[in-house]
Amino acid sequence: MRPSPSTLSRYMNETALGNLSTSESPKAHFVEADLHDVLPKISIIEKDLYSFFKKFSHDTQKIRLFSNRTEVSDDVSSFLGNYDSLLQLSRDLKLTLYLTDLHQHVAYLGEFAAMMGNSLDADITISAFVSPEDSAYTPVHYDYHDVFAYQIAGEKHWKCFDYSGKPSASLNGYQIDEALIGEEHLKGLVAPGHGVFIPTGVPHQAYTQSASSIHFSIGIRRNRSEEMGAALFSSTWRRVLSENKTRKLSPFSMTRLVAESLAHDVSESDLELLHNKWKIAKSSRYKRVHSTYNPDTNARFQLTPGSLYFCEETTEHLIVSFPVEFKQGVEIDIGSFSPGKLQLPKGAVALFDLLQKSPDGFSFSQVADLYGEATSHTVLAILIQHAIIRQFND
Repeated sequence: MRPSPSTLSRYMNETALGNLSTSESPKAHFVEADLHDVLPKISIIEKDLYSFFKKFSHDTQKIRLFSNRTEVSDDVSSFLGNYDSLLQLSRDLKLTLYLTDLHQHVAYLGEFAAMMGNSLDADITISAFVSPEDSAYTPVHYDYHDVFAYQIAGEKHWKCFDYSGKPSASLNGYQIDEALIGEEHLKGLVAPGHGVFIPTGVPHQAYTQSASSIHFSIGIRRNRSEEMGAALFSSTWRRVLSENKTRKLSPFSMTRLVAESLAHDVSESDLELLHNKWKIAKSSRYKRVHSTYNPDTNARFQLTPGSLYFCEETTEHLIVSFPVEFKQGVEIDIGSFSPGKLQLPKGAVALFDLLQKSPDGFSFSQVADLYGEATSHTVLAILIQHAIIRQFND
């Protein structure tokens, strides 16, 4: 089964990409990652964050407010008509604004999350912090997943510390033992186009001084063996059930079926298929950019930033599996999850060979050389409809 090529490498150099690809180091580090080619201008980002804030201003799960490191429940909706910028609102009200789940509502951030998730084999979440000058969002704390904080506007000061304890959770949230906080191993100012990578369990604190700030907090949750194990048992259990449809499901026979599921042989291809389903399922939670094909023989095409697909050849067809956008809040059972599928003629293999060789762009004429103009228009329209490729003009 052949996967789509990684797209994150088109926008980040190998050093920056490598700095995000592992969480083995217990130390935080700065990352130079100018993402202006994949993210829009700050004016557009600000406008979209403001629209998100207005839409969910009463949703305390998506919008949280902080003042002097303490969460507050102020109703700021009455102030929205007086502002067209979250930075200005944050400054005047002296509040830090925390906007969550942006990857599920802002299409280009969903594409960015899909791109990172595909490349890093991880589940990605994107939130934003809008902070006034001279403020700190939280006391020293750690997260239960890796974090890449990417600066959008203004400046942010960061401090990260050694920690001799292990991350632990309780009903009251994270529990950090201040006596176990060690030496400060990273301190510095992060400007737009730069970021800081903070591994799981590393205590840290961010604060502003002389300038207001917007930064994205990108959560990186690696592919976990226990989640894959649960999905593997779930899919194997369904297979055993389907093979025993005529068996009466008494408590004894159910126990036997569970034992058979646990003992069922699992091949490398089974594991590969499950892993691919995991990646597609995670990518299905992201908001995607969907566009309409504009027939133009002078147009060029390229993989979308978050493009993800897996190709499997049969004797007569090429089967292409890809993400189908799910509604927000829908829980996905990886064991029973079914990705979107395209059943294409075997001749489509040549087109996907072209995608592999030319992820940065290819022309309509290159496709027409394979299939002729009429068929090329049809095939390109299908791939654009499912957000596998996008159309652009030089």
